[in-house]
Amino acid sequence: MAPLRLRIMGELGQISLRGFLTALDSTLSVLRDLDSGVSGEPSGSLDWVVTDLSAGSLCLEVEPRSRFEDRNAGPEVVAAFVAGLAQIETDGTTPPYFSDYGMQKTRRLLKLIGRQGMAGLEVTSSERRVEITARASANIDQLIPIRRRSIGSVEGMLEMISVHSKPRFVIYHSRTRNAVT
Repeated sequence: MAPLRLRIMGELGQISLRGFLTALDSTLSVLRDLDSGVSGEPSGSLDWVVTDLSAGSLCLEVEPRSRFEDRNAGPEVVAAFVAGLAQIETDGTTPPYFSDYGMQKTRRLLKLIGRQGMAGLEVTSSERRVEITARASANIDQLIPIRRRSIGSVEGMLEMISVHSKPRFVIYHSRTRNAVT
């Protein structure tokens, strides 16, 4: 088992339902994106189930369930999520396996801090607990904007090709494991 606990800090009665639902939706989107990168399955390999829900500061515990009997990327995805948020909080750098899409969804999650009654976030895996503050929100703003465009090449693993709405593809860089869209 590889449970992930998300604690939305703030006073009960002050956290908006919209903010709570946005936090859950953004978290799920990031987890699915990480699953795709870690497992190598374009549509992911995990289903997420709620194993605990409590009030106070709103606490939600979810657990990954693999769709495949022979492999389970759940522990790696949970570890990548917690370590990635910690890296954004402390170092202000892009974590491994976080694609552009994942970074946008992470930004959406982090922008809730200080708004809609949410004072902060805490994410916990079986190995690590990280408290996320408004500092992470400021750090991710520096990571997302495109600073320059150039002609070049990327060596890595082609993981996704999508022709829906806006065509795009994602390559995971062979050295850094960062997603390049």
